[in-house]
Amino acid sequence: MVASIVKLKRLNWIGLTNCCKISDSALVHLQKCRNLKTLYLEKCHFLTARGIRTLLSGLPQLEKLTLLNLRGGSDWVKQFDVTLNLLISLNISWPNNADKYAFDSVMRAMSNLEELTRA
Repeated sequence: MVASIVKLKRLNWIGLTNCCKISDSALVHLQKCRNLKTLYLEKCHFLTARGIRTLLSGLPQLEKLTLLNLRGGSDWVKQFDVTLNLLISLNISWPNNADKYAFDSVMRAMSNLEELTRA
């Protein structure tokens, strides 16, 4: 499925919800979406922190990012060290057990944020 999506050269928004068959290996294909400005991932429980980090490192043009109810809790937040300079909107499920260091790390990586929502 994801391999077919990347053939849409003008695609600028992708939303994946409850995709139980989407894994980290599928995310590599999304990096080919050079016009992608908005990414919405919710309840994709087979994605790992490493997979999301790898995906985001290949999408520096992202402007809006939503990451909701992903497995791993604070583990993936603590590893969120990707710089997204163009990101202006972030909607994130922030685990209650995430520490201040993790929050500071995310904020440094996204210094141009205009909208921040914690779900």
